[in-house]
Amino acid sequence: MLHEWDYAEADRPNTIVTETGEVTLDRSEPVENLITWIYDSDSYVPTAKLVDDKHYSIVSDYIGRPVQAYDDKGNLVWQADYDIYGNLRNLHGSRQFIPFRQLGQYEDEETGLYYNRFRYYDPNTGTYISKDPIGLAGNNPTLYGYVGDCNKWFDLFGLDYFYQLIKHDKVVYNGITKNPVKDRIADHIGVKDFTEFRYVQVKDRIASRNLEGSALHNADGKGLQNAHRKDGQYYHSYDPDDLAAGRTYYTQAEIDEIMKKAETGEIKDGKVILHNCK
Repeated sequence: MLHEWDYAEADRPNTIVTETGEVTLDRSEPVENLITWIYDSDSYVPTAKLVDDKHYSIVSDYIGRPVQAYDDKGNLVWQADYDIYGNLRNLHGSRQFIPFRQLGQYEDEETGLYYNRFRYYDPNTGTYISKDPIGLAGNNPTLYGYVGDCNKWFDLFGLDYFYQLIKHDKVVYNGITKNPVKDRIADHIGVKDFTEFRYVQVKDRIASRNLEGSALHNADGKGLQNAHRKDGQYYHSYDPDDLAAGRTYYTQAEIDEIMKKAETGEIKDGKVILHNCK
C-alpha cells in the first residue's frame, strides 16, 4: 500500500530530534488530496486507486504494467498500450491518472522520465540516463541498458542486498544495503575487522531486513561487531515471537542454505575485490 498527497509548504511539519535521538514531527501532516494505492499482496503490481470516497480498479498485463482502470460503477476511465520501450500508446484518459509504467517505474510528470529507484529511465530511447550502480557486477556490459527482452523481463530495481563480513571463516557482521555492494563493503574498511565477505541480492528492503534481523537474533548478542541494544541483543535483531506484519523469521540453518548461493569477495591491499567480476 502506498499513500501520496500534497499540501502547502507552510503546512509542512518540522522534524525534531530529541535528546535521546528520537526523530519526531511537531505536528501531524495534512491529508488533503490523499491518494492511496493498493498493490497485489505478493508483488508490486498496482491493483486499486482510492481517492476520497472514489474507488478505481486497475488491470495489469502479464508483466505487471497497468493497462486499464475502472471506476466503482464499472466504467472504463483509463486505458493504454505500450511500445517496445515502455512508452504509452493509444492512451485513453489522463496520463497521470496512473503514473506507474513498467513494473518498478513511476513517471515523473515534469521530465517525462520514469523513476526507477536508483536511476531514471528514458522511455524514448529505452535506456537509463545514468550507469547501472552495480557496474560490472551485474555481468551486463551495457551499463545504461534496460532488460535484455522487455517481453519477458522487467527491472524492478530493488537492488537490496544482505551481506556478511567474515574473518577466519566466521561471520563477524551482518548488514543490508541498497548501495552498490562494492561501495558499502569499502565503507567498513578500517572500521570493522574482516578479510572476506559474501552477499545475496534480494527483491526488496523487507526481504533483506528479514535475513538481517533473523541472523542477528540467531547470534544471541554474541560474536558480532554489530552494535548492541540496552537489552544485550543487536540492533535490528528480530524477535520470532513478536514479528511485525509481513515479516519472516529464518532459522540459522535456513540462512546458511540461502548463503550457499551468495557471491563472495575479499579485501586485498586495502581494496574491495569482487570474485564474480570478470
